Amino acid sequence: MDVRYGRHHVPPSSVVAPVKGSKKGYAVMIMPRRVFGEPSCTCSVGVTAVDIGQISKLPVVPNARSRPPQQSAGVTDAALTTVFKSDVMLLQLKFEKLERLWGTSAKSYEPHVNAPPEAVVSIEPHGKEEALRAHIQKLQCELAHTATDLQTKHRVAENRWHRELEVLKHECAALNNTIMGLHEEVDVTKRALRHTTQELETASLKLELLQHECQRHDTTMKTLVGENEEMVNQLRDRHATATAHWTAELDGIHRRFQTQLDEVHAQQRAQKQQSDERHATQLQRALDKVATLEDSTYELKGLVTTLTEEDDALVQRIEHWYCVVNLAEHDMVTVRM
Repeated sequence: MDVRYGRHHVPPSSVVAPVKGSKKGYAVMIMPRRVFGEPSCTCSVGVTAVDIGQISKLPVVPNARSRPPQQSAGVTDAALTTVFKSDVMLLQLKFEKLERLWGTSAKSYEPHVNAPPEAVVSIEPHGKEEALRAHIQKLQCELAHTATDLQTKHRVAENRWHRELEVLKHECAALNNTIMGLHEEVDVTKRALRHTTQELETASLKLELLQHECQRHDTTMKTLVGENEEMVNQLRDRHATATAHWTAELDGIHRRFQTQLDEVHAQQRAQKQQSDERHATQLQRALDKVATLEDSTYELKGLVTTLTEEDDALVQRIEHWYCVVNLAEHDMVTVRM
C-alpha cells in the first residue's frame, strides 16, 4: 500500500495512528508490511504538504489581529492544525478499514506470490473465488475512500468558509480602525492648521522686522560704499607712484643687464675668432699631410708597377727554361731507346 500525505511520502510499512505517549495524541506508528498483504491499492489525501511530525510545533493564535486585504486568502496556523488533525484521523480510519478487510486474506496471498505455474493450475477454482473476493474488497475500499473523500471535502469547505468569515471580520475591524485613524488624522490636521496660522502671524511680524533691518542695512551700505570709493582712489594713487618708481628701477636694471650682455657677446666673438683661426691652421696642416700622403701613394703605385713587370719577366724566363729542360730530357730518352 502506498500512503501519501500531500507531497511527503510515507513508506508502505508505516501508518499514521494515535499513540498514547505523545503530547498531542498523534505520532507515526510503524506497522508490518504483511498486515496489508500485497494487493495494489492507493490511498491519497490532497491537502497542503506539511510534515505530520510538525503538528505539535504549529502555534494556535486565538486573538489574531486584523491583516491587510492582500492576506485575506491566507491560511492561519489554527486552521492548518485542524486540517492536519482531521487528516490524521482519516488515515487512522483507513488503516482500521484496511486491517479489517485485508488482514485475514494477507496470509493466503503470500504463499502464492512465487508459486510455479503447476500450483496455479491446481488451485484455479479457489483462485477465482479469491479474485472475486479481492475485487469485491477493492470496490468496498474504493467506496469507503469515496465517502471519506466527500467528508473531507465537506470539512475542508466548511473550514474554508469559517476562515473567510474570520477574514471578513478582521477586515471589518481593520476598516473600523482605519476610520478611527482617519478621524485622529483630521484632528491632528486641525491642530496643525491652527499651529500653522500662529506661525504665519509670527512670520509676518518677523517680516516687518526684517524690512526695518533691510532699510538700516541699505543706509549702512551707502556709507560703506562711499568709504570704499575713497580707499580705492587712495590705493590707485599709491599704485601709480609705486609703478613709476619700480619702472625707473627696472629700466636701470635693464640697461645694466644689456651692458653686461654686450660685454659677454664681445668676449664670445673674440673667443670664436681665435678658435676659428686655430681650426684654420690645423686644417691647413691636415691638408699638407694629405698632399704628402698622396705623393707617397703615387710613388708606391709606380714601384708596385715596376715590381709587377719584373715578376712577369722572371716568370717568362722560368717557363722558357722549364720548356728547354723538358726538351733535353725527351731527347736523351729518345737517344737511349
